[in-house]
Amino acid sequence: MREHVRLTYGPHAIELEFAGPAAEVAEFLEAYLTPFFGVEPAGGLPVAARVRVEVGPCPSDAPGFAAAPVFPVDRSKGFLRCDGATVERDGIRWVEIRPHGATVRIDRSAREVRVWSPTAERARVPALRVVEDVVLNEVQRRGGVVVHASAVVANGVAVLAVGNKGAGKTSLLCEALHGFSVAKLANDNVCLMPGPDGKVVARGWPAFFKVSAATAASFPELAGDFPVGERATLWDDDALWQVYEKVALYPGQGAQRFGAPLAAEAELAALVFTRFRADAPPGLRREEAEDLPRRLRPFLQGIGNPNHAEWLGLNPVDPAEVDASLEALLGVSAPPVAVYELSWAPSLEALLGRVPELRPLKKTLRACAVGVAPPDGWPPLPAAAP
Repeated sequence: MREHVRLTYGPHAIELEFAGPAAEVAEFLEAYLTPFFGVEPAGGLPVAARVRVEVGPCPSDAPGFAAAPVFPVDRSKGFLRCDGATVERDGIRWVEIRPHGATVRIDRSAREVRVWSPTAERARVPALRVVEDVVLNEVQRRGGVVVHASAVVANGVAVLAVGNKGAGKTSLLCEALHGFSVAKLANDNVCLMPGPDGKVVARGWPAFFKVSAATAASFPELAGDFPVGERATLWDDDALWQVYEKVALYPGQGAQRFGAPLAAEAELAALVFTRFRADAPPGLRREEAEDLPRRLRPFLQGIGNPNHAEWLGLNPVDPAEVDASLEALLGVSAPPVAVYELSWAPSLEALLGRVPELRPLKKTLRACAVGVAPPDGWPPLPAAAP
């Protein structure tokens, strides 16, 4: 990525500039954002905001943050988690991103955000948070909605597995990539946006491909990524499912593991409302595509994401805008969309793997016990926050 670029997400754009020894930040963002975001030369065209990321000391006029109120910027666990200490002064919002030690200056009237960080490594997560939060708000302000879903592209159209945490979105995505000739579109969030001729476009939102240890142990493609420190749990199914540590891969890296292409967007064709029921038989039922806005509302992300706070104050989203967009996209005059209700349970293979006499011989578990992640050239991920 060049030192000064225009990042586009569908019709939305920001300007992004790097200063100082920031090549590591640019490499990290490019690996994470591609192909969902386009990268163009900067200049001329309108943008939602201008963002500058500088590796070096923060400016002398930055305030002190020792007594500043602290709030969660990202409640995610692992390396993305961060908090912000905030000072408002002369119409400027200053935020210290902890534990990274980055300083963010937000000029709302000029629509400019500047990030200073002592090292490139510590700038990566704060820069990512700024880029994502500015653009995702812009999507929701201008006709788009964000749905909690994994998704694939099948024969040129998008199929979404919709569900909140625990529904099995990632497991179903892995099954689709393992067993079908499809492209990976998204593993956690999908933006639905107005498309040409009244169609609805499903555009993947970049997110790290986070897979539980137990799910990784179910797919030979992920055996090399299984956490080395948790190998002792492989032989005890209950213990394995209690492991919190997740395999984390870049979006494209996850597709690469399964030998699948990565798609940026496709016309919406099907919604599969998903739920996991270990105590009930699995099944798939076709349903009428009625009152889709009501059905999707519990699965909206973006401003509805409990992990992400509105911390920039640059382009806040009115919830009424999101409701209006959802009605416009999938209300009574929406194009036809196939709707399914899918209930699933452990597979026959997974159940056989619980038989003590068979478990030590299960091929995927044995591969996880000795696997090594392939050298693939992706940038190293940030370290987990303390």
